[in-house]
Amino acid sequence: MRILVVEDEMISRLKLEAIMQKFGRCETAENGSQAVHMYQKAMVQGNAYRLVMLDIEMPDMKGPQVLRQIRLIEAARDHRAAVIMVTAQLSQTLVVSCIQDGCDDYIAKPFNINIIRDKLLKLGLIGGHGENDAGRSKPKSTSAENIFNRINELLRSGELALPPMPQIGIRFREMVRDGADMDKMAGLLKKDVVIASKIIRLSNSASYRGFGKIHSLERAIGRLGLAETEKLVMALSNQKLFMAENHLYRKMLEDLWLHSLACAFAAEALTDTLELNMAVDAFTAGLFHDIGAFALIHVIVELENLGHYDKLLDLEAINETVQVYHKIFGAKLLEKWAFDSEYRQIALCHNNLDIAESITPEICVVHLGNLVAKSLGYIGCGGKQTIELMQTPSAQTLQLTGDQIDSLRKAVQSQMALVEQLLD
Repeated sequence: MRILVVEDEMISRLKLEAIMQKFGRCETAENGSQAVHMYQKAMVQGNAYRLVMLDIEMPDMKGPQVLRQIRLIEAARDHRAAVIMVTAQLSQTLVVSCIQDGCDDYIAKPFNINIIRDKLLKLGLIGGHGENDAGRSKPKSTSAENIFNRINELLRSGELALPPMPQIGIRFREMVRDGADMDKMAGLLKKDVVIASKIIRLSNSASYRGFGKIHSLERAIGRLGLAETEKLVMALSNQKLFMAENHLYRKMLEDLWLHSLACAFAAEALTDTLELNMAVDAFTAGLFHDIGAFALIHVIVELENLGHYDKLLDLEAINETVQVYHKIFGAKLLEKWAFDSEYRQIALCHNNLDIAESITPEICVVHLGNLVAKSLGYIGCGGKQTIELMQTPSAQTLQLTGDQIDSLRKAVQSQMALVEQLLD
C-alpha cells in the first residue's frame, strides 16, 4: 500500500511516518501545495496513493482545501484514495465538513499505532494478517521525565557516554588566536579531507573567486581571510555532530544544525553592529547554544540501538524531552568540554531571559540571535511561530532600531546562502 503523509509540523510528521511505514510504503509532504503536486504526479505515473493521512491545520493550504483538490484530481480517473484527516483540535463542525468534502475518517492528536490500525481495519485497508501484523508492536509509553532519568542513570553507570567535542574547530580557533602561521593552520585542516575540500571549493565560488582558480588550502585560506575561514571551520566541524544514520532523526538534526549556524551568524553580526565588548566569542556561543538538544537526540538514538526501547519510539515524548531538558543538558555538556561559565549560562538561558542570574549582553545577543534564526525559517526542533523581533526583551535591552534588525536579518541570510553552497 502506497501512503502519503501530509503534515507541516516536523515532529508529528516524523511520528506519523514511523507508524505508517508499518503498513506500507510511506512518503511525506510538508505542506498542502507539495501534497497536491505529489498526488497529481502519482496519478499521472499510474502509481497512485491508496491512503492519504492529511493534517487539517497547515499554513499554506488547509487540509480541507487539499482534500477538495485531491477529489478533483481523482474525478477524471478511476481511482479513489482513502483520506484520513488528522486534527489537533477536535471540532465536530469541521469534521462533518471534511466528511462532506470526501474524507473517509479522522483521528485526533495525540494518536498511537493502535488507534491508526483500528481505523485502517475499519476502512478495509488492512486485514487481520499481513500488513497488520507488522503494526502490532506496541511502543513503550515513556514520559520525557522517564527518558531523561534513564539517560542520567546510564551516564552515571558508564553504559552511555556524552559525545566528544569537535576538536578540529576548537583547535583551529586557538591557532588563529595564538597567531600560528598559515602552514600550520593548513596542516591542521588537511587532516580532515571533507573540511579542506569545502574550504577550497568555497574560495573558488562566485562569491570569492579572483583571477584564477585556487587548488591549495593555503591560498584558499588567504583568499577567504582568517576570520571567514575560522567561522567555516567551526561550522563544518560542528556539522559532524549533527548527523545520524537513523533517517527519522537525520532531518531533525540537520534542521537543528542550520538553526544553530544561523544563530551564530546573527550573534556575531549583532556584536559587530553594536561594537560590544563580549566575554565570549559570539559566533561560538551562538553555534553551541542548542548543543544540549543535539546531545539528547544522539543519546536517545544510542538508547534505541542498545535495545532499551522498542524500535518505534514515541517522538512526541522525545520532542518533549528535548524541549524541556536540552538547556540543562547543554550546560552540563559544555562544562564537560571545559567551556567558561558564560557559555554555560547562555545554554541555560538562551530562550528565557527570566531565568538568567543577570541579563548580560552575551545572553541577550544569543537570545536575539536564536529568535532571528527562527524568524528566517531556521526553527530547529521547535514549531513555527510568528516573532515580532522589535518587541523581544533582548532587542529592547540592546536598544536596537528597526533598521538595525532588518540589516541583521539580511546579513544572516547572506551568510546562510554561502553555507548552502557548501551543502550543494
